[in-house]
Amino acid sequence: MKKFIYILSLTVGFALSGCTQWEEGAPLQWGNGDLVIPPELTIEAPDRITSDVLSFTAKVKNAKIMAYVVTEGSKANEIDYYNLIYGYVPGVVKTPITTESFEHTFDVGGAVVGKTYTLHVAAVDNHDLMVTYKKNITAIDGVLPYMTSNAELTATHNGTRASITFNEPIVRNNDMGAITYNVYNNRLEVIQSGTATAVASGNILTVSLPAPVSFDEVVYVLLSFEEGAVEDAHGNKMTAANNILDENGRPTGPWWCYEGFFRNGHNYAFAGKIDMGSGTQQQFGSTAKPLTHVADNVTIDGVTTRAWTMPSILDAFSSDIVTANQAAPAYTYTATVDGKSTGFITFYDINNQLPLLGTVMLSGVEHEVYAADYDMQAGKVYAGWSFAISDNLYQGQSYYICEYTGTQPVIIAIDNDSKEIIVVADIDPETFQFQDGDFITRSYMANMPSTPVVLKNVKLEVNRNKILRYTY
Repeated sequence: MKKFIYILSLTVGFALSGCTQWEEGAPLQWGNGDLVIPPELTIEAPDRITSDVLSFTAKVKNAKIMAYVVTEGSKANEIDYYNLIYGYVPGVVKTPITTESFEHTFDVGGAVVGKTYTLHVAAVDNHDLMVTYKKNITAIDGVLPYMTSNAELTATHNGTRASITFNEPIVRNNDMGAITYNVYNNRLEVIQSGTATAVASGNILTVSLPAPVSFDEVVYVLLSFEEGAVEDAHGNKMTAANNILDENGRPTGPWWCYEGFFRNGHNYAFAGKIDMGSGTQQQFGSTAKPLTHVADNVTIDGVTTRAWTMPSILDAFSSDIVTANQAAPAYTYTATVDGKSTGFITFYDINNQLPLLGTVMLSGVEHEVYAADYDMQAGKVYAGWSFAISDNLYQGQSYYICEYTGTQPVIIAIDNDSKEIIVVADIDPETFQFQDGDFITRSYMANMPSTPVVLKNVKLEVNRNKILRYTY
């Protein structure tokens, strides 16, 4: 706010002090006849600054000296402008005015983010007539928050969550700009879209897709941000980021790829306890073996699956009398169990019904052996094994333990003459697991010599009624 300070005595001799009657509307004059023309001071200064430099522009007329000082704080002690003009205030900057009109931009360095400063300016003319100016100016952070993570993110929680790093601590709440997602399949078609949730902690933003989003195929998730989706501590808003696929099929913003519950080329292993016919259980753990992706959208009994192959479990048995099949078929899919999306893997052969594991020598005769499930109460042997990701183990992590979902896993052979079912190995269903092989530190080899059990009056169900027959 400007104000005039008349640093003079009334006895200086205005024309008013003479005997001549002053006429209303006549200009004021000094005693020497000079017209009284007060100095003019116009300051252009911001309310806030976003760097360490406080800049202001001064326009001065009819003055001989201008002086200014910047003090820290909005409630600083009142400046004596007389002392300011004559240089008695610490840090004062004085500028002689040699022209009728003067204009200049001044820069004052050293501002600190978060602090408020007060700009004091005064100008005085040859008759010590003074005009002053005062304004509070706040230094704020002028850098908008922006992402420093690589565009390709690492997903957790079954491909529904990822974290993004920003250049500074950020704030996020539900009233801020929306964070949305598009999910693309392998053919780069959008198969899901929606609004994500997000939580900020320090400079990390964790974005989650809402339940019950789940995937059992290769997908690409692209995130988009409205302006102000996050802010920094000073209220600076991030710019909008609309994430699309460019002409080369590459995302223009943050994204991640997820291959479903099971991943191509990743290692897995079988583990559990097994009875080879002696009546005594042995612990076993197969070596880690890679899943190899074969095809997507393979339908089994109305269920859409992904097809894989992997070396069979037989390498967990004595190697001199077994030959493991190196391409045992498997299928993966998702299903909702107790309201939760669960990943399943089934070892089954849709072409040959029974999934061939390899061959075993029994009493000097080589037999083909298969994965099967024995339901004693039903008096039936069903083709294949099924495992489901445990709902209380390692969810959202980079590895899985899948528990057996059938009744009694067995490895069987079929007598070529009698067509009777021979149980080569009886596996404990409570311990039978399909595990992430990268975390298997060692394997346990089960001794193969056995006395196979022949099942009498048991029907072999090679045509499975439904792949989802087994659930929790």
